Amino acid sequence: MKKFLWVLCLVMSLTMTLNAADEWSKLAPLGSSSASDLDSFLGINNEALDRYLQYGRHGCKISYASASTITVGAGSIVCSNSDASTRHLRANTSATTVTWANIDTGAEAISTTYYLWAIADADATTFTVMVSLSNTAPTGATYYCKLGSFYNDSSGNITQITNDNYISDYTAVKGQGNYYKIDSGTFTSITNGNKAVSFSFTFASAPIVICNAYADNNHDEWYFYISSVSTTGFNHYNRNGSAVSFSYIAIGQVLAQ
Repeated sequence: MKKFLWVLCLVMSLTMTLNAADEWSKLAPLGSSSASDLDSFLGINNEALDRYLQYGRHGCKISYASASTITVGAGSIVCSNSDASTRHLRANTSATTVTWANIDTGAEAISTTYYLWAIADADATTFTVMVSLSNTAPTGATYYCKLGSFYNDSSGNITQITNDNYISDYTAVKGQGNYYKIDSGTFTSITNGNKAVSFSFTFASAPIVICNAYADNNHDEWYFYISSVSTTGFNHYNRNGSAVSFSYIAIGQVLAQ
């Protein structure tokens, strides 16, 4: 009976010592751990660590640079092979400029969604970036991680940049954005008539337009009104007997979703 109780206590002790598969233990393995337990300890911790590394990304934010280039910011990332059996950890200490020279196969296409991938195939501490039509795996790469996407519009201009791990990311910068753009400018009204004002790019649908007179504080708002707002511009009517300088701001969608 005593022998049975001793064995039972030993089993309970070992059970309490070993970790569950869903946790990371900072105390295992210890130098005093039995060599026969190392495989179990290391396997459990490696499994927990792998779950964390699976979506590992810090920084590496993609953003608009120009109509034909994108910037990937500094940061670290984990790139995996197709069956996720191997993870490559990489970090860039400075931003990377991505152009159409970084496309994995084929040539630039208009009115098309592209995906940006971090690539860790080289034996290096840093990663490169690839542009691809595929949202599952870039052509010719072994270790990769998707950073996000962008839309190349009918004019061959990059728009609608989306970061995969920036769920609430919203960019409103003149000339570019994730889904919305802001345009702004100035114009001089026509005396007792309509002034046609053009936007600097085409919206997907008529934007919201706000005008404000500047360098002139002597006229009430009823003298002026906005009409005929379209995707490319608007009309501004001036009832006043003299021309007035205005600034405007237009906020609208880049491309219908």
